[in-house]
This record gives sequence, C-alpha cells and structure tokens, in this order.
Amino acid sequence: MPTKSNNYSSAPTSIARDKNLSLKAKGLYLLIKCCLRDPEFDFMHFKMALAAECKEGSKAFESAWRELKEAGYLKQFRTPYYEGAGFHYAYKILTHADKSTSSLQTFKSLSKSYSLKQMAEQESME
Repeated sequence: MPTKSNNYSSAPTSIARDKNLSLKAKGLYLLIKCCLRDPEFDFMHFKMALAAECKEGSKAFESAWRELKEAGYLKQFRTPYYEGAGFHYAYKILTHADKSTSSLQTFKSLSKSYSLKQMAEQESME
C-alpha cells in the first residue's frame, strides 16, 4: 500500500486515547489514513475499497464507519450526479473530533465539496 519511502502510517494521539471510540473504529481510522497515502488505492469506490481491506463483515465495517462519523472524525460530502440518479461521495478524515458540523453534507455542485484526490493530497501533508 504505502510507497517504499513511506511504508508506515500513524494515528493522532487524540484518536488513540479517545475513550469514546472502540478499537474497531480506531483501526478503521488508521486504515483510512494508510489508504489515503496509497496512490494506487481505488478512490472512485472509496468506502467499498476500504471494506474490501477488512477481515470483518459488512455489519462490523458499517458499525465502525458509523462510529467515526458520529464521533465527528469522519465527514461525508455528497453531490448529485448530473443525470440526477444517485450521488458522488467524498470523505474527509479529521485529526480532532468535530461535532459542530453534520457528518453528512450535501452540495449542489462538485466545486463546493471535497474531491477524493484533494482530500488525499491534504491528508498526505498532515
């Protein structure tokens, strides 16, 4: 996954020591951070590609995903497809919980939401 020059990932102390997060959610957070650094990761199918990296079934994955969103560490952005059928999703993983904004935000155009590529570039700088 990560390149040879960067073959490790880390999680912020705020995540590791958050007693309100399960080990399952902490592990998913670390997996997300790791995948964001991988230029070959399937960003077009981000959530499904993450789930495919896990041993656990879909219920356990969804539970950890929901826990990160409810705790304020994972934000989800969606914009409608131009044809009007379905949504394009993008995600942002935070180093500190933010419960002041909704975990799901809907925008009318892509220009107002995070693209997956922009998010990956932003995360690689942190």
